[in-house]
Amino acid sequence: MTLKVAIYARYSTSLQREASIKDQTDACQDYAARKGWHVVARHDDPAISGASVANRPGIQQLMSEARSKRFAVVVVHAIDRLGRRLADLADIYDTLDYRGVELHTPEMGQITPLHIAIFGMMSQQQLRDIGSKTKLGQIGRAKEGKIPSGIAYGYQALPGKLVGKTLERGEREIIPEEANVTRRIFEAYADGRTPEAIARELNVEGIPGPRGEVWLNTTIRGQVARGTGILNNALYIGRLEWNRCSYVKDPQTGKRQARPNPPAQWYVAETEHLRIIDDALWVRVKARQQEIDQKRTRLAATSGNRLNGARRARFVLSGKLRCGSCGHDFIVVDKQHYGCTRARSAGTCRNEQKIKRSDLEARVLQGIKHGLIDADYLSQFRAELETELAAASKAQCGDRERVRRDLAKTQKKIGNLVAAIAEGAAVATLKASLAALEAEKTTLEAKLEEIMEEVPQFDLPPDWEAAHRSEVERLEELLADPQLRDGAITAIQSLIEQIVLTPEGTDLRIELEGALAGLLALSAAKANKPWHGDQGLSLSVVAGARFELTTFRL
Repeated sequence: MTLKVAIYARYSTSLQREASIKDQTDACQDYAARKGWHVVARHDDPAISGASVANRPGIQQLMSEARSKRFAVVVVHAIDRLGRRLADLADIYDTLDYRGVELHTPEMGQITPLHIAIFGMMSQQQLRDIGSKTKLGQIGRAKEGKIPSGIAYGYQALPGKLVGKTLERGEREIIPEEANVTRRIFEAYADGRTPEAIARELNVEGIPGPRGEVWLNTTIRGQVARGTGILNNALYIGRLEWNRCSYVKDPQTGKRQARPNPPAQWYVAETEHLRIIDDALWVRVKARQQEIDQKRTRLAATSGNRLNGARRARFVLSGKLRCGSCGHDFIVVDKQHYGCTRARSAGTCRNEQKIKRSDLEARVLQGIKHGLIDADYLSQFRAELETELAAASKAQCGDRERVRRDLAKTQKKIGNLVAAIAEGAAVATLKASLAALEAEKTTLEAKLEEIMEEVPQFDLPPDWEAAHRSEVERLEELLADPQLRDGAITAIQSLIEQIVLTPEGTDLRIELEGALAGLLALSAAKANKPWHGDQGLSLSVVAGARFELTTFRL
């Protein structure tokens, strides 16, 4: 039987060749052809670091298909293409091994746990060495008053200079037009203008922001402690402050997190030739920032509601709202309303309409409640549940039988070795093999224990529909209970992909996209016609939508 194969390829940065993916895939394809295997899947992660698996859609899809047993072998050009962290490599290998999927590279053939241990440690150490060498070079440039990395607004990079055989980089020069904008921002803020107002004014005038993007209030405000944002960049007063923050990558999410360093770890150099702002203006800006911070501190002491630092309330629709005009987030703009973030912070969106948070949540909850107690939905829910249980039972039976076969083979090999030893074979020669087989037997027995002997039969009680309707009707009650609120919000948000709010006359058109739309569509899908609820809910559906992502209007 021809084995089915998946190929995975990755390269790390945008500085590498795009053809690198093709080169890797071609080598893996040739290897599979020599083996007589059939390639059924190809996944890749171009220009993404191997420091984490969390931010790589290609590897995530590969592992998902491995769990569904789409293929029996995964081929990669080299082990470090799967990842640079030993823990990630071990987890990937163990998951593939548990699913009965082999891992191969064209150079080494089938990969074993020993390969993972050795090359995983080498890859992880290499990743650290690269980071250490990069930082060492940046420190050297910072001490010389050169910019280690990045280009701040108001400056442009000068061509590198060849010193001996080394191309020295890091020199900057002022862009006069951008320097004028920078002074204007400092002066406006020092005179009492807010970052929001400044950003709006610059955008209205069509002045491009950093990297040609629009101006945002956060671009101007930044964070004082981290030295980010226009108003906190000491380079504008002729002082380079490098290493104000350390950046670490969260292994769970793959995202970089900034951690402010104490001043003792900063590298400071005088760069007077890059000065744009005079000291007096800088002092005025710092004084106003301090004044605002002190006001917030006093407010927190009297109201217990400090905006920065306190844990904000988690709202039902947080992170799910999008502006239909510009595509950016709708956010909480005051105590009672949602509004477009770009209209508020940048003035680049004309959707300045707001909607009362309590009204929007009430309308969404009513839609959810009516959809989830629909009779056809409940019938479909039961059918889906039975299908999922049957699929899980079949998959577990297959896993269990495979492990049992492997265990029987291992026990037979152990028996043969014991018999050979009993007949006088050299014990020293067979001892290592026997120990390896005993270890394999222990592993297989542990795997067999992990697999349930059978999937428990889940029988819904006779009154489950009434109980379900009762729980749905309690949504508001659950959201009002501090101990149950987070769980209720998580459940509701899992049904919603996004909610789009688009100006329509003097109102906002509200469209919900997500699995919930499929649930609401069930009763009308057969008739392919709009469904109307008691609260005036209107839903356009497509026949057979079922649980796919669909859009409906509230």
